Amino acid sequence: MITILIAGMVAGADPSATYIRNFMQCLHDVDSDARSQKLAPEAFDAFARQHCASVEAPYKASVLTEDVSHGMSHKAAVSDAASVIDSYYSERRDGYQAFYKRNQTASEDTPASPPKVTPPPTPAAAPK
Repeated sequence: MITILIAGMVAGADPSATYIRNFMQCLHDVDSDARSQKLAPEAFDAFARQHCASVEAPYKASVLTEDVSHGMSHKAAVSDAASVIDSYYSERRDGYQAFYKRNQTASEDTPASPPKVTPPPTPAAAPK
């Protein structure tokens, strides 16, 4: 039994694993891009869905196929696949919103530049 599992793993990865990996990598890249561009949190969903559409479709199809193969009706599988995809987007959006709020609060709390203070002359530096 173990030999069969090892042989299966060596023979090749499950295509659905590749699809989820690609989708998750895209979401990670989008999150990084949004942070570097200081994207408003309200625009994150549209930004992410636009950039990840090409890898979302194959992943969604693999979830749909897997659900149907496990006995789920097609209608329920379509709904489940959409729910799974939406949950990944909302999880990333929530993380981005938290990051954005932390950085907004930190930038508001930090003064633009500290005031320049001239140190008082030391006794050794004062002329006699």
